[in-house]
Amino acid sequence: MQSLCTIPADVQSLVLNYLNASDLFRLMLTSHAMNTSISHNKQLWAGYARRGLSNCQQRLIPHRILKSFQDASGLDVQTWVRHALSLDSNYASGAFTAHRIFSKATYSVTWLRLIRGRWCLVASSNLNESRLTLWDLSSGSEGPHRCAQIFLPGPIMDGQVDDASNTIRVAVTIGSSDTYIQILSVGQVDGRPKINALRDIPGFAHTLLLRGPLVGVASMNGDDAFPLLVEWTTGKVAVMGPVSLVESANYHVVNKHWPCHAMTCWKEYIVLVLQKEIQVYERPNFASFQQSRCATLTSVHPLNFIRRKCVTSWVAEAHFLDFGMWDQSIYGLDQSFRDLTLHILIRDNSGYVCLCDLTCSNDGRPTLTLSRLPSDQPMGGLISEFVDQIIVGSTGSKILFKHSAFSPVSQMSIADIQTPFLPREYLVSKESGSSVIQNHRYISVEHLPQLQFWSCTDFDDARGIFVTGNSRGDLCVGRFVKEHILSASSIVDSLPEAEGHPVERNFVQMKLPMYYEYASAVAQGQLPSPLFQTITQSWGLVGGQPFTVPGWSSNWHAFQNLHRWVVPHLRWGGSDIYFSYCGNDSHFSGHEAITTILRHTYNIVGEVHPILYCEDDHDIVIFRVGQRYYLYCWQRRCEDDDNAYALNVYAFTQTPHNSIGILETRYFGRFRGLRPFYSEPNIVSSRQELQINMYDEILHDAIFLGEEGSDKTCSVKDGHIAIQGVRNVTRRKFKTAD
Repeated sequence: MQSLCTIPADVQSLVLNYLNASDLFRLMLTSHAMNTSISHNKQLWAGYARRGLSNCQQRLIPHRILKSFQDASGLDVQTWVRHALSLDSNYASGAFTAHRIFSKATYSVTWLRLIRGRWCLVASSNLNESRLTLWDLSSGSEGPHRCAQIFLPGPIMDGQVDDASNTIRVAVTIGSSDTYIQILSVGQVDGRPKINALRDIPGFAHTLLLRGPLVGVASMNGDDAFPLLVEWTTGKVAVMGPVSLVESANYHVVNKHWPCHAMTCWKEYIVLVLQKEIQVYERPNFASFQQSRCATLTSVHPLNFIRRKCVTSWVAEAHFLDFGMWDQSIYGLDQSFRDLTLHILIRDNSGYVCLCDLTCSNDGRPTLTLSRLPSDQPMGGLISEFVDQIIVGSTGSKILFKHSAFSPVSQMSIADIQTPFLPREYLVSKESGSSVIQNHRYISVEHLPQLQFWSCTDFDDARGIFVTGNSRGDLCVGRFVKEHILSASSIVDSLPEAEGHPVERNFVQMKLPMYYEYASAVAQGQLPSPLFQTITQSWGLVGGQPFTVPGWSSNWHAFQNLHRWVVPHLRWGGSDIYFSYCGNDSHFSGHEAITTILRHTYNIVGEVHPILYCEDDHDIVIFRVGQRYYLYCWQRRCEDDDNAYALNVYAFTQTPHNSIGILETRYFGRFRGLRPFYSEPNIVSSRQELQINMYDEILHDAIFLGEEGSDKTCSVKDGHIAIQGVRNVTRRKFKTAD
């Protein structure tokens, strides 16, 4: 008598095609023969993946690291399907396991990035040491472990990764005394993981993009007038702006300076997300020019739709979702579909998240159109008003949110991004034709590092893994799916051969700005001569030309607020131990570093050079960033309130030499006032600031309980703070140099 196992394979496949995945898995349990027959039927599982998985579930298969369909076995394809179904189920429930890695020393984690769902680059540093470490996160006999590292002369401030299958390159900003960008190669040499050096690019800082020989940056030689695209293999530079850097001062007299939040290569274009608009440039042809030129601006798309109740908002964070070539060869179809849309995920300053589409029409002359996609994000609910960081999954299928504006403990949540980027004939009928962000739900943070401590996170949604670290040195690996479901034989997640030259040094001397050597003395009101000479020698006009105005001075020895201007752009951002800034534009203690305020309120990432100060009021200072000139005016709103200060920053509407009359009359209203544009994630709520201060006090055995009117109890367990009760806390006052 024939059984289902013995009938012809094509007939068997026709019968089994009527079953869903649950039925197939149950049927496999009935007998060894049935298990073998179904498990090894590659076409059956490929057909089910094509037919039975939703668009979202298909995107949870890690296409880029899978074996080719021709080389995969039926069991391999089955594990792809099981992995996608299990991962989708755990995403829906928010269930994940966490492996916490505690640091024995205090190394602030400043940047990290997952590679192929198995490896993770982690940048960590303190005042004495900076390192970039490669972790193997696979759960072998050793478990997650360090497998390669290099030492650097300064902390890594930011970075980008370009995984091109046969090469993995990294561009990082090194925050040494003179910031620079270093291009690295991650791979293996003789079977051992290595991080090799490829090229240093001096003078550039703040990476935005890395794609092949191109690296996008926000500033060059301290000038952040426009983003730049650098061909790092040759050193050629293209300015992503309407005019050259030489002309930028005149351009910004009539046009506002908006920082760039994101940059990408898409088709033949370079796309920028600025504070209030999206700009599209033609991709520069570096072979056609010698050293530096301006890229050609193609189109500008205002972001006026980012509004909340008639109040204009601005971009606080942006990410690109470029699906590029959607390869269906894993299902044996041997065909592909090129997505003609660039998806842009934007978070505005109020925490509202939206998804936009930039579409290129090929009918005759190429036309670019920007549109906003609908979202069922709840207004005033779980996410909409509290998001202060978004972490997009590698496939753009899932997204993590960090939100904590009204909680002393940061929370995390997850949502789905439903993006029908496939041809309509391949879409499952139950899915709508609209792109939406939906199904927001909290996930537990109980076993994660304290996220309010300047955390950084990366997320590979196709492998179901995320990694998060914080400024206290804690590192945590979270998994939404069991690692062994996706069998080792079905994927190729090993490292390619490393390029470049090995970095064998076991230690590199830190070369930080001189300020860090004397920071304690500055906090006590002193200014050592070496620091004074080093800092003030660059203060002045471009090229050092003399500039005098009656009533104004550049005698920095007599400048009473010098201690507030000697602080460089902090190399650790908000997690810097010298970061002191309460986080809004209207209430200051009066002693914060000016550079900190300009960076984190006005998003000025270039180098600040004071020019002159008002002799009668040392809280009024003229400074420049590159060739752009500003006036800083710090005035007390109320004589009876030490915290009531009004800060105004004005942009010169003509050259400083032509503004002498205005400076003499001090009628600054003729200048253009800058609007605050808070940068993230360096703004924390007052409750979070309190939490951080309390954490440090506990760790240093500070006694802060028993104050009058306090019924609070606090404790620290495994790096977590447990707080009960309510306590009125007075903000710390920072020391000033009189």
